[in-house]
Amino acid sequence: MTVEPPSWKYADLCSKPATIDYALEMVKTYATLGYGLIAMETLPSGLKTVEDAARESGVRIVWRHTIRASSSADVRRGLRNVPGPARLVAVAAMTLEAARYAARSKQVDILVIEPGMERLVDASTLELFTQRGWGAVEIHLSPLLRAFEGPDRRLEAMLRYLFVSMRRATGYRVPLVVSSCAESKWELFHPMHILGLSSLAGIPEEEVLRWLTSVPAAIASRRAGSYRGGTPGGGG
Repeated sequence: MTVEPPSWKYADLCSKPATIDYALEMVKTYATLGYGLIAMETLPSGLKTVEDAARESGVRIVWRHTIRASSSADVRRGLRNVPGPARLVAVAAMTLEAARYAARSKQVDILVIEPGMERLVDASTLELFTQRGWGAVEIHLSPLLRAFEGPDRRLEAMLRYLFVSMRRATGYRVPLVVSSCAESKWELFHPMHILGLSSLAGIPEEEVLRWLTSVPAAIASRRAGSYRGGTPGGGG
């Protein structure tokens, strides 16, 4: 049975354009692809210009900051230096210690699952999210695109990263966000392509639609007000 797309638009909670020009191009492309909610890593300047362009395109934008951490001390240090405009805070944990601390912290919205760290999508992460009342893990699609530039085994490893993370999220019922983490408009994915990719992992369409809509909308809404057009209920 084919699942109809939800009444609200899709969300991508990670993109990191290097310049304002790239950001403006991406905003237009997001609107064309059917996205209504996006998050970008903070830029040194020009934030209002990007916000105005997003508003004109009918896209809600939230600024985000990602902390790379190998220890709980790294997470604490990063949380003390979050840029003012950032409303979403993500932690890309390189170790179990950093991941558990980030999942426990109410200052952290998203736990980024890096390739090779798929084991972090587990019952313990779900329990920590449940204890504080919200939270989600996030996987990125950009490593898959960049894998085409390397040997075949790298592409295989990136597919395994995505598929294992998706299957573990489904099995453990951990809220998941699937984000592009694109650096330019050329790295953005159409939502239907993400649905197609996920089907290769055997994930039901209903689950993938939640990962692309209600789960990211619920996370963003905690920090940045209601999602444009109404706030879908969070999943997981």
